[in-house]
Amino acid sequence: ATTANYAVETLAPTVNSVAISSASGVQNSLLNAGDNVSVTATFSESVIVDNASGTPTLTLVVGSDNRTSTYTSGSGSTPLVFQYTIQAGETDADGISIGANALALNSGTIKDAAGNDATITHSANLNDTNWPVK
Repeated sequence: ATTANYAVETLAPTVNSVAISSASGVQNSLLNAGDNVSVTATFSESVIVDNASGTPTLTLVVGSDNRTSTYTSGSGSTPLVFQYTIQAGETDADGISIGANALALNSGTIKDAAGNDATITHSANLNDTNWPVK
């Protein structure tokens, strides 16, 4: 009798990095109300986002306030992009930062192709952006 061998992929994807990747509307190296900030969470392998029940979020620190960026794209790849729009009255002289474990599923899911839930814990990115908020 011949027996079949199957490999089962059980390794959960992890977050390699979280960083502010771009911003629209920057003027004189400053972010202003209405400007959009994109944040990229890069995973160790391609991940699939299911946001039918809720959309994953990533918390940013603008000044001393927590602000929520929302998942916008990247399902099926290693980088996931989140976006936040600067609100009137927000200021951050040294730029936006990202605390540890800022990713939240918010009732959505982030999994690899084998169905393993991603481990969404990560270290802080206190390397503030190049764009202070005025």
